[in-house]
Amino acid sequence: MKALFLLVTFLMSFQSFGQVLKEIRFKDNFFNIPVFSIGEEKVSRPTVYQLMKDFPLEQKDFDEGMTQMRIGTTLKLVSFVVPTVGLGYYLGNIDEPNSWKVPLVTSFMGLILAPVGQAFRRKGYNRVNNSIYRYNYQVTNRANPSEVSFSFSPSGPGIILNF
Repeated sequence: MKALFLLVTFLMSFQSFGQVLKEIRFKDNFFNIPVFSIGEEKVSRPTVYQLMKDFPLEQKDFDEGMTQMRIGTTLKLVSFVVPTVGLGYYLGNIDEPNSWKVPLVTSFMGLILAPVGQAFRRKGYNRVNNSIYRYNYQVTNRANPSEVSFSFSPSGPGIILNF
């Protein structure tokens, strides 16, 4: 009976590993462009998307977050372009009496678009960051699953439970 118990415990301690999944790192560079890396190697956005294929929820959040980041960046750029175009219109038509209204309206539009774009970008950044965090958490839990093992210590044999 004791030999059977030792055999079962010994067999339970073996782990079968499938594909080795790696942790993804995410940060923005100086120009607020997202940079993904695995270890020391930089990888592209489609590569990260492909790595997340085993985790559909994280993959979906990653894709939607990247889309929100792009929309937010575009709105921030448009918030600078719109007042510039209004000022150009004003300088081109400075002789007309009501030409001052165009840069005034475009400036207000730029003031509204800038915080909206920043909010979109921040929300997208948080979604991407959270999806990568959840992916990395699940990858590390796959690599180190719960296990039961049998070992000998100076005080005698014992069962070790790792959760």
